[in-house]
Amino acid sequence: MDEKSITRTTPTGVETGPTFREMLRRWRLARGMSQLALATEAEISTRHLSFLETGRTQPSREMVLLLAAVLDVPIRDQNVLLTAAGYAPIHRETPLGAPEMHQVRRALGFMLSQQEPFPALVVDRHWNLLIQNQAAGRIMGLFLDPEAAAQIPGPPNAAGHHDRAAGGRELPGEAKLAILYRR
Repeated sequence: MDEKSITRTTPTGVETGPTFREMLRRWRLARGMSQLALATEAEISTRHLSFLETGRTQPSREMVLLLAAVLDVPIRDQNVLLTAAGYAPIHRETPLGAPEMHQVRRALGFMLSQQEPFPALVVDRHWNLLIQNQAAGRIMGLFLDPEAAAQIPGPPNAAGHHDRAAGGRELPGEAKLAILYRR
């Protein structure tokens, strides 16, 4: 759903993520479904769904995947739901830079080159710039201050940056742009 999640600290001081029941309820509410509507779509009883949301019963792996499918939960978040329910994730996540992703990188490179002379970007789910074509590099070169951009840790991010002078605090959008754009 979002990167901000509920965490709990156990008596031993270990932080844990949200429970399955909390996540199920959040996804159900995010999709605007009542317990009755979700139970009907999933073809389970409302009582069983209520027990899952209150934590009175533990879901099976199949039940987690069924509810995730009905709620149209993205694959990455299905893994989070499975983990919260006590199961191992079933979908693997492979970084774009991994050797087995060579054909994907090649296809992306081909698509970007076909966009010339128009700028094109490949970004991840956090808006980190992964790949760009030459036109995008030329356009960004017109607006971005190369010295300021070089000081930003990590990959360039279209959604936001942290300013070291601000002590690592998140800056408002206009302040972020002021750092990157030439004056």
